[in-house]
Amino acid sequence: MVYTHSVPRGQTINGDYHKQVLATLMNDHISRKRPELRGNWKLHHDNALPHIAHVVTEYLAKRNIKVVSHPPYSPDLAPCDFFLFPTAKKELKGRRFDSEQDAVKALEVILKKMSKDGFSNVFQAWQRRWDKCISLNGEYFEGEKFDVDQN
Repeated sequence: MVYTHSVPRGQTINGDYHKQVLATLMNDHISRKRPELRGNWKLHHDNALPHIAHVVTEYLAKRNIKVVSHPPYSPDLAPCDFFLFPTAKKELKGRRFDSEQDAVKALEVILKKMSKDGFSNVFQAWQRRWDKCISLNGEYFEGEKFDVDQN
């Protein structure tokens, strides 16, 4: 399951907004698409202020959602940073869209055409990056370039 969310133009992203996004994810998407995961999954997000806001950490704790901590100064550990954004930029380079909705739809097409093996590769790369981070005691490192089709 891949959850996409686009932020409305002019919307401030803060803890309250992020909590609403998480509530939608848990209540609408996980409950409907993967009910077996309800209460049995882990969340990984980086240390952006909206992600670590008290309102968000309290919300997750009350729902017993386990959060995989993210070491400081480690942007190469977030799948969006090492995979999604570079892949999307490569696929969408030079294209123009008539609306924001068209751009979001184009990104969703990229995600939908990925194979299960492609997503599996992303999560294997995520694990390798975590292992490297742990072996370096949380020190910053620059991850290898990632191609969704790599093994």
